[in-house]
Amino acid sequence: MRGRALLRRIGTVIAFSVILCCSCIGDSHAAELAVSSVPERINITLKYSGEKVTLFGETEENAFIIARLVSVGEETTKLNKKGRRGFLWMNVKTLELTHVPALYIVQTSGALAGLPDDLLVRTGSDRKYAAIRAGAKFTPEDPEEDVLMSGYIRLKEKQGLYAIREDPVQTIKGRLFKSVFFMPSNAPAGVYQFDVFAIKGNAVIASGSTEIWLGKVGIENWVTSFAKNHGLLYGILAVAAALLAGIGVGLVFRGGPTH
Repeated sequence: MRGRALLRRIGTVIAFSVILCCSCIGDSHAAELAVSSVPERINITLKYSGEKVTLFGETEENAFIIARLVSVGEETTKLNKKGRRGFLWMNVKTLELTHVPALYIVQTSGALAGLPDDLLVRTGSDRKYAAIRAGAKFTPEDPEEDVLMSGYIRLKEKQGLYAIREDPVQTIKGRLFKSVFFMPSNAPAGVYQFDVFAIKGNAVIASGSTEIWLGKVGIENWVTSFAKNHGLLYGILAVAAALLAGIGVGLVFRGGPTH
């Protein structure tokens, strides 16, 4: 059993590495594609509710464009697996899911139906999210990992953090292109990367990437840093603030008009 698990883990790592290398490098003869984004830095403030980011660049005339926005780094998520115990439907197992991106959004300049499956997988634009599935790791392992992964992807899509969208990339005069991505308010702070692929004749003829930064500033950053670095004191102050707020509300109602 241990030998099978080890072989399975090694196979998963190799598959993910191959897909990742192909998606980043693309065709060995692909030219470098210059791309930029505005803004390059997004500040999370108290009034932050998401932000539009415009990606633009120039490539060979009438090329098909696939643009991908993905978080740099990995997300760790706790998943509860439900099952039947007697007459009850309840949580029967808790799993930890790692090696998956927090955000993964793909936008294209047209329909993906005419492109071969291997090209879609290589550019990370297939609707089954093959690259994410290949790299995902469940601890402990579970025989229904594929089903659990499908549920996780559906949840991320509902949250607006995973998406495959056809047509949002606009081409201008055949060579210039731009696409507006929306960074949702629930996207975690960190570094995000745009990967862009220009395709002609079912082959990647050019590819390029650029990064943007999403981070907390002002009081949002101070509160987050304080909670992270002084967890015990932050908890005490939070409880004290809640008690004072309760006492204040009680005094307001107690001090109302008397007859």
